[in-house]
Formats: sequence, C-alpha cells, structure tokens
Amino acid sequence: MLKQITDEIYRVTLPHLRQQTVHSYLIKGEKGFTVLDTGPQTEEARAIWRKLLDDGLAIEKVVVTHGHTDHIGLASWFQREVKVPVIFSGIGFSRLKKIRSQVLDDPESGRALSAFFRQHGGPDIPADKLREDAVRDYFEPDDVYEPGGTVTIGDKEFTAIWTPGHAQDQFCFWNGDAGLLFSGDHVLDNISPVIPMWSEEDGSPLHDYLSSLDAVEHYEPQLALPGHGELIADWRARVKELRDGHHRRLQQITDILKKGERTAWQIAQEIYGSEVTGLQALLVLTGTISRLTYLRETGKVTCRLKDDGKLYFAV
Repeated sequence: MLKQITDEIYRVTLPHLRQQTVHSYLIKGEKGFTVLDTGPQTEEARAIWRKLLDDGLAIEKVVVTHGHTDHIGLASWFQREVKVPVIFSGIGFSRLKKIRSQVLDDPESGRALSAFFRQHGGPDIPADKLREDAVRDYFEPDDVYEPGGTVTIGDKEFTAIWTPGHAQDQFCFWNGDAGLLFSGDHVLDNISPVIPMWSEEDGSPLHDYLSSLDAVEHYEPQLALPGHGELIADWRARVKELRDGHHRRLQQITDILKKGERTAWQIAQEIYGSEVTGLQALLVLTGTISRLTYLRETGKVTCRLKDDGKLYFAV
C-alpha cells in the first residue's frame, strides 16, 4: 500500500479493476504532502486514504496528471472531506466539462459511443459505466496549469509537459535539477499504455502519442515514476521500446489487411484472441481503431463503408 521511494517521495498503491492497481504519489513539502493523482472513486481507495490521514498524514494539496477515472476519481472527495485544493490542467478541466455537459444534456449520449463501436464491427459494449464516471468524477479545480507552465509539487517547481495520446489531457511533470520525472500513464515500465480512440473527433491519438514520445525522449531522469507498474530504470530505452512496439503492431495490422479486408473488431480479435470481453474488449477495440486511423493517415490503409460499418484494407 505505502512504499518509500526517496526521503521525500512515497508511493501509495491503490486497487483498481479486479487485480489491477494504480499509483498515487506523496511528495513531502514544508506545509505537508502533495498528492499526485488520487486513485479511483471506490470505497477501498477511500479507506486507504482515511487510514493514512488517521495515522497523521498532513496533505497540502492534490495535483492531477490526467482525467481518467483511476487518476481523478477522488478529487472531489479530497476537496470536500480533506479540504485541500486540487490542481488540474486547463485542458483536462475543459474536457471534463464538455463530457459532463454532453452526458447531462443528452441522456442518450451513450448511444453515440455504442454506435461508433458497432460501426467498427464491435460487440455491444455498454457505455453506461463511461457515462456514470463522467458525471461521478466531475470536479472544479481550485487552480489550473497549462502546457509548459510550472506546478509546485512538494517544494519543487516542475514543468508541465503536455503529452497527449493515452489521454488528450495527459501531462508529465519534470524537474531537471532533481532529475525527477512523473510520467503519469504516458510511459510505463512493463505496460504499453492503451492509446484509445472514442470518436471521429479525436483526430489521430496514436500520431499524438508518438509525437509525445519524441517530445520527452531526450530527458535523462534519475528517477522516473509512472502511474502503474514499476519504476522506469532506463527512460530512453523504454521510450524506444514503446515506439518500436507500436510500429511492430502497425506492421502486423498492415500484414493482416494484405490478406483481405477486415473490420477493426476482426483485426483486434485476430491479434488479441476471440475470447476478449467486457472492458478488455473495449480497450483492444479502441486501441485498434486508433492504429487504423494512424495507418490511414500515413497512406498504408484505407476503408470503405458497407452495411453502415467500416471495412479496412491495405493500399
């Protein structure tokens, strides 16, 4: 649950989605600890934070890396119950407001998401959970940061590096003097972050992600702390590994389509197996759509409409 990383940094590991976990970080400052990411809005996560608070943990503020539910779920709880300010990106807050407004103004908004998946040959994936998270996780930050701006974490000033891809509002935080980098879900040590596409409005998330990898590759952190998994031992090697992995998967998809046209879901099943269901099915489908969009953008793949769905084929 709680692990000391350095004299000033502790890691809080919180349960999330069956056997999976997510990390929050505690960074010591003169006025108390900064919490970096809150964990999900679950009773298990709240119980862990309550125990730490009961044991005397003094929290000064919360800083959030991006707006996924496992990272912002308890933001409003920290504001309301712990009575500390929460700092979020302006990009993330704008996106949070937009999604919440769409859900509240249109009770049938989940249908558009389901229709998007069906257009790509996907199974009926309930969108209710995503809509529920959008409303439940909403909060109004006490302050916002912007790309290239500074954020105080503990007593150190960090540069906010905008790294869209895994999320449109994903940020990393870098302090060159200390050699510290908090990478959120942008770069993980033993996991390849999902690069999802939720609608045609998302543009090309994989293009954004690969560009974001380029933007941070030159850093040389002495300590790189991700939102999931283990600490990143060799930053540049891991960035290269992630980039190479995506290019191998892109080539695999191109080779599959050279054998004949497929829907995104058929490609996902061919790569990940036909037994994927539920959340896993959602993740592999959104990631496959993102890769197909990138391949279309680079001219290696195109598609045609058939029976209200998209069929992809190699150029």
